[in-house]
Amino acid sequence: MSDADYIKGSCMHCNGNIKFPTGALGSTIACPHCSKPTPLTDPNASASDTIKGACSSCNGRISFPAAAAGSTIACPHCGAQTVLAAAGAPAPAPAPSPAPAAHPQPAAQRPSPPVPGRAPGQQLYKARIPSPRGKSNALMFTLIGVGVVVLIGIAILITVVVLKKGGGGEGGGGGGGEGLELLSHNIQRAQEGGLVYVVGVVTNHDPVQYFNVKVEFDLFDSGGQPLGETADYNGNLAPNKGWEFRALVLEENTADAKPKAGGGVTGEKDGG
Repeated sequence: MSDADYIKGSCMHCNGNIKFPTGALGSTIACPHCSKPTPLTDPNASASDTIKGACSSCNGRISFPAAAAGSTIACPHCGAQTVLAAAGAPAPAPAPSPAPAAHPQPAAQRPSPPVPGRAPGQQLYKARIPSPRGKSNALMFTLIGVGVVVLIGIAILITVVVLKKGGGGEGGGGGGGEGLELLSHNIQRAQEGGLVYVVGVVTNHDPVQYFNVKVEFDLFDSGGQPLGETADYNGNLAPNKGWEFRALVLEENTADAKPKAGGGVTGEKDGG
């Protein structure tokens, strides 16, 4: 792309300079300077400039001033809330609602039936007669217990090996903290607009939710030279759920993306 195909904007939080393709106008990304979510807007757009976009719910056509890119309005077709973005630019997905916590119900207490010939509160003892088979039975139960423990250990080992192999797909990365794992990632070019993304899946293996989940990558050209970095974020990742992320790539000639040190995934564990 030439310089004419790019727009120079700034972050709404730290005012850092951001250069992005014209097709990404109206998108929301993680600022490469402060990492906070910010919409991509054109500071030189006049009130007469218009952009054609579409509703994220009903796909109805919407024309709006360029200066309003990134704003949230009620769709004039279906009435649903939608972000004003150029056609082909992704709209930010709402964070999933946290799953309600389950509260265990107490088990019902049943009184013990009365025993004939024993006063209430009196403890009942039973006489034990030594048996010549006691030692052999104890040895048998010990061997059975050891065998069960060995089988459980083998089953756990097989499960760990299968999970590690399943998480190493094309472009896969390592885990990014307790319960969070980057299962796969690759570089993908959009069919319309020519935008480039790093896409993949992050999963939460824990039985609790994570907040402010972030996936980060270092970007390289075909010769292995570093170009910059990109990131995507999710406000809430539910227990035992996956997240399909899309991190926008602003650097030209990007050929490879590698997760940041530590697996590239961070998050705040609920209750941690």
